[in-house]
Amino acid sequence: MMRRPIPFQWLGLSLVLLALGAAIAFNLYLEHGRTAQREQDRLLSKVRVIAENMELEMASANLALEGVRDDLPNWKDAAALQAETRYLKALTNAMPGIRYIGITDAQGILLASNQHQLVGSNFSHRDYFQTVKQHPNADTLYVSPPFKSALGLYVIGITRMIPGPHGEFAGAVTATLDPEYFKTLMRSVLYAPDAWDGIAHGDGQVFLMEPQRDGVQGLNLAQPGSFFTRHRESGRLATVYTGKVYSTNETRMMAQRTIRPVLLKMDKPLVVAVSRDLAVVFQPWRRDALTQGGLFALIVVVSSLGLHAYQLRQRVFDQRAGEAAAALRQSAERLQMATEASGVGVWDYDIVSGDLIWDDSMYAIYGIDRDKVSSLYDAWRNSVLAEDRPAVDAALEVAIAQGASFTPRFRIRCGDGALRYIQARARIYFDANRRPLRMVGTNEDITERQQREAALRESEDRFHSTFEAAAIGMALVNLEGRFMQVNDALCGILGYTQAELQQKTFQDITHADDLEAGLALMQELLTGTHGSYQVEQRCLYKDGRVIWILLSGSAVRDANGKVLYFVAQIQDITERRALLNKLALQATKDYLTGLSNRRHFMERGEAELAHVQRYGHALSLFMLDVDRFKNINDTYGHKAGDTVLRKLS
Repeated sequence: MMRRPIPFQWLGLSLVLLALGAAIAFNLYLEHGRTAQREQDRLLSKVRVIAENMELEMASANLALEGVRDDLPNWKDAAALQAETRYLKALTNAMPGIRYIGITDAQGILLASNQHQLVGSNFSHRDYFQTVKQHPNADTLYVSPPFKSALGLYVIGITRMIPGPHGEFAGAVTATLDPEYFKTLMRSVLYAPDAWDGIAHGDGQVFLMEPQRDGVQGLNLAQPGSFFTRHRESGRLATVYTGKVYSTNETRMMAQRTIRPVLLKMDKPLVVAVSRDLAVVFQPWRRDALTQGGLFALIVVVSSLGLHAYQLRQRVFDQRAGEAAAALRQSAERLQMATEASGVGVWDYDIVSGDLIWDDSMYAIYGIDRDKVSSLYDAWRNSVLAEDRPAVDAALEVAIAQGASFTPRFRIRCGDGALRYIQARARIYFDANRRPLRMVGTNEDITERQQREAALRESEDRFHSTFEAAAIGMALVNLEGRFMQVNDALCGILGYTQAELQQKTFQDITHADDLEAGLALMQELLTGTHGSYQVEQRCLYKDGRVIWILLSGSAVRDANGKVLYFVAQIQDITERRALLNKLALQATKDYLTGLSNRRHFMERGEAELAHVQRYGHALSLFMLDVDRFKNINDTYGHKAGDTVLRKLS
């Protein structure tokens, strides 16, 4: 291209730079998408942690409310009411997520509460009381919007209706969620300085936000186009949106998840959100984009200046073409001398007369004494193994007929009896009528190279044979994680065909929760921190189910220590993991009741005793005795006794 006219040179350079710029832009586009996807997965994982913990807390609170409501018929007098108050205090102390439990009658008067100073107060004006009274349903768990409690705290109330003898509204049992407990949970999932999370009522009012922001608590998020509204209208359990957040007016990426377990029959859901600043999320990507853009600009400037300088000097180079040709001839002569000095044998064969001339290196290669040879051509021909002579003759016929190069590879038997491999290279010279006159060429002893190549082929054949026949899954993986080669055992483990697996990457089949650790181990192989590793992790079968594997990874390097690719050995240990989990469960649980067995109880007891002795805390031990249990076994049989034990447990 550089010998073409100047416009073509500039056109060619422009096309090359355009292709390079397009490749850089496309790679940046893909990396932007990968960065966004990684952050979405992290946010969804964190919001799921908060939601699942809140669901457990809501379920526990619901059970407590149902237990209190079911125990109301046992109230007989004031003493029973006082006992119930003490029970409510103990119950709230045992449930860190609940701050208040109270029982109100049909007129809203507080009959009993863990907060004894509030007993007798009228709470009929509260929304949580009016909602239950106006829409009574004994099966519904009512979730109130956030409000400021009588104790001055901003809380959410959950309420169960107390039905009368005929199912009519007879009062309510209410608990309030402790905001401090949930703040601790919310702070625990904030994995970056710019991250914040929040909890909102299903109608839109903000309940909590960590870190706290002034003016946000109680803000109504149910505005047209807000992330909250879009999430609620989507009907999905979890969503991720990017853009301007209504509550803080910041540009962020936000994951949201609805809390509404089916079994609780909540009248209103709760919504949990975790978000990050988009500018911070994409800051490393922008830095890479600026770096690559700067490098591309530098390449454009340097290549343009270089082409311009070349064109200025092109005329000078053309003027010196004659000098360059002379220098080329001298270089060819020096090359010839270097060839002779390297020990490669040089020969000259007169096709017309049949005379063959060898240099000293040829005699040394063939192990022939110059003074004892009557016909050099016959000596050469007799040295070539009989099995290889037909191929040599055929190559000679083609070279003469077509004017092609003469480059056969054959074996000889030297004068000392040694077997050697020879690589011949020659050219045939013709007269003006295309009649062959002579051949000039070289013979190179390639015995050691041939042996190395044979050993390499044998090694590769053994490797591929072992690779394909291995009973465990094996794969060759490139530096980007894509499968280059897989065996049948691995296909059986993962459920894919070889063609399907070679279209996937190691990241595609790795469980999201184990991906970060897996990539870190691969990075250690790249940097040479470890030569190999072995780890148990989860993978995704073709149909989406999770399996456990034992993965052994190592790196294959070139002579300079550069990593060429990875070798992975994979065993399916799903059944073994399941068996270990089952054995672990059996070792600690009683088969009949599912409670911790004696061994587990003693282990936990020793640990708790050591803890309280070390820190000087108090410890309480409760024992529950089942009165007249023997009468049940004797009267109704042991199966009935087992049923009693399970129900009691």
